[in-house]
Amino acid sequence: MRFSGDTRGHAKAQIFAWDAHNRGVDVHLLAEPTKLEMLQKEYETKKESFKSEAQNSILAKYGGEEHLKAPPKSLLLAQTETYTEYSRLGKVVKGQEKSIIRSRYEEDQIINNHTTVWGSFWKDGYWGYKCCHSFVKVQYQLVNLCCSLLRRFFCRIRTVLASLVESKPKCCPLRQCLAHRSVSRKL
Repeated sequence: MRFSGDTRGHAKAQIFAWDAHNRGVDVHLLAEPTKLEMLQKEYETKKESFKSEAQNSILAKYGGEEHLKAPPKSLLLAQTETYTEYSRLGKVVKGQEKSIIRSRYEEDQIINNHTTVWGSFWKDGYWGYKCCHSFVKVQYQLVNLCCSLLRRFFCRIRTVLASLVESKPKCCPLRQCLAHRSVSRKL
């Protein structure tokens, strides 16, 4: 019984045998299993017929048969009361979006010129910023500011040097160019 998966059926049959014995029917599960099964099937058919007769008599007396015809379960589970319209990419165009679960703590807040969030770096039991490896939460990050200033400075120098190379005269005014040096050495 345990390996076949019929333990629930066996338990129901045992309960039915006890109920039948209490009502005066002499039946035992282990002694007469066939008789018990036949009685149980007969009882179920009579129960179903009585149930359908009672339902039909109520519908005949009071009406309302149209309310018993329910739509298919596939429609019942797919319907909602809210109207939502989606774009081709699957984003909500009209209607209510799913609410985002909010925390009482601020999350994903980038502050004080940092490029990463607090807690993106962990070392020796301390949390910090990954961008500058700082462990002080309220510290202003100067690394990005200095790097951006240095980048601007070197870009300016590069543009100035490029403009000098393009507009360089053939001979410098102090006569320090290589052409003049080689001429002065020959003399």
